[in-house]
Amino acid sequence: MKKEITSLEKLKAWEVVDRHKDKLVIGSTWAFRCKRYPSGEIRKLKARICCRGDQEPDSSVFDTYAPVVSWTTVRLLYIMTLKLGLTAKQVDYTNAFVQADIQDEDVYVCMPRGFTLEGK
Repeated sequence: MKKEITSLEKLKAWEVVDRHKDKLVIGSTWAFRCKRYPSGEIRKLKARICCRGDQEPDSSVFDTYAPVVSWTTVRLLYIMTLKLGLTAKQVDYTNAFVQADIQDEDVYVCMPRGFTLEGK
């Protein structure tokens, strides 16, 4: 969990401010994942902060977009790579949501459970 917080702080993903009573504050939660080797042995424990999008007002539900690739597309790219004799590389973007542009509005999110600053 500290690694996730540290990486977000390095990217200057947020600014801690006092809670505004007249602003909508979206909750946050932790998503935990246990990555394993094929043998079943634990390889890595991961934690990710997630904003509770279900708490947004209905008017903004359709304004968000999260690009996700389908498995059919992935398989097609692998087949084309093999057929054309190309090499493929994988890139894993950590904290990809931080790189998205949010224009013309401020978003207020609660600090995740377990991480607080006094008076904030």
